[in-house]
Amino acid sequence: MTDSNPPRRYTSEEAAAILSRALDRQNGEGGRISHDELLETAREIGVTTDELEAAVVDEVRARAERLVLEELRARALRNFVRHVAVFVVVNAFAFVIDKKLTGGTWFYWVGLASGVALAVHAALTFVPRLGGGAATLKPGEARLPQPLDLPGPRPGSLADRKPARPTEPRA
Repeated sequence: MTDSNPPRRYTSEEAAAILSRALDRQNGEGGRISHDELLETAREIGVTTDELEAAVVDEVRARAERLVLEELRARALRNFVRHVAVFVVVNAFAFVIDKKLTGGTWFYWVGLASGVALAVHAALTFVPRLGGGAATLKPGEARLPQPLDLPGPRPGSLADRKPARPTEPRA
């Protein structure tokens, strides 16, 4: 008798998800497996020790990069919340001063200018950037931010240029 059903085959992602669920069921949610148990399991399915060790290094690096990205996002959110607080205080102060001194003629310009600055900050904080950053990553991937993702002067900007040498006045 021959079996007419072909053997089941799984993609790497499916196999990882299945193994993860099986480990969770066996060890309870958040269960841990020792490195030796991981090596033994890998050998049983035909993964070499070198391949497994390289995968462990990749996973540790990806986890560290995710932590860095989470910290950068948390810092950006804290900075935005501070900006909102400054916006409220400055506009309240300007409103009170304007109403007491001039009857309310210029407060709106302060509110408009600081509101535009706050809107730009909100866009930079909450809108994903195209062409780079974490928004273009696949789920489960992580990448350290590139220099252009970090705050501060951009390479080649005016802040990076050396001042010109002073010239002597002509007589």
